[in-house]
Amino acid sequence: SAFFCVCHFVLCTTVLHCFISFSSFIFTLLSVAECGNGHIVCNRCCIELMNKCPSCRLPIGHSRSIAMEKVLESIQVTCENEDHGCKEKMSYSKKYDHGKACHHARCSCPLAACNFVGSFNQIYQHFRGVHKHAAEEFVYDKVLRITLSVHHDLIFLQEEKNGDLFILNNSTEPHGYRISVNCIAPPCKGGIVYSIVAKSGGAAYKFNSCTKSIQNWDENNPPSVASLLVPSDFFGSYGQLNLEVRIQHPKK
Repeated sequence: SAFFCVCHFVLCTTVLHCFISFSSFIFTLLSVAECGNGHIVCNRCCIELMNKCPSCRLPIGHSRSIAMEKVLESIQVTCENEDHGCKEKMSYSKKYDHGKACHHARCSCPLAACNFVGSFNQIYQHFRGVHKHAAEEFVYDKVLRITLSVHHDLIFLQEEKNGDLFILNNSTEPHGYRISVNCIAPPCKGGIVYSIVAKSGGAAYKFNSCTKSIQNWDENNPPSVASLLVPSDFFGSYGQLNLEVRIQHPKK
């Protein structure tokens, strides 16, 4: 009969990083190079090292460390967003891909004076409970009319029913103002279709685009996205512009 020994041990994950680039072997698609003395580096570092082992100068890059690759494949880890509600477990090699698709990705409250951090759902609940009066409420698929001042850098928009949080950003350009809408959401959440109509007198500019998912909003360095460029004279003598914003329901 066969006998099996089950061992439990703790492994420091720093040993799973290339000691040259200090990046995790997961970014090398589990491809680990080994020299004749058993020293290992990630394959992408072999070119920079001119295929010379940095520890013993033996050739490296022609043989794979199958044992280390199997270790990487077998290790089970929890998601880095476990504290924010993610209960998923995955192999160490899948951690990076899972992080990009995790619905519980860490987001920050977009108000500069607030340090609250949580999943996007926690951010929505927090904003509605603590900063309710800082946002304009809207309903998906319905037009929201806003008076935008030249002094408004941004306006927060929160959906009335499910609390989705958006930022209407207004940045100054040499010949006008650039207006766009972004969503506080994890990277896996796709863009949401929206439209902006800027009116002044009998003239109007219309713009259609998709939101970008933002986890950490920096008002001094807003994301580079498609936007509506409105001439300065559209704001009139009082420095105000009438906008019609319509955000389409994401399920459509």
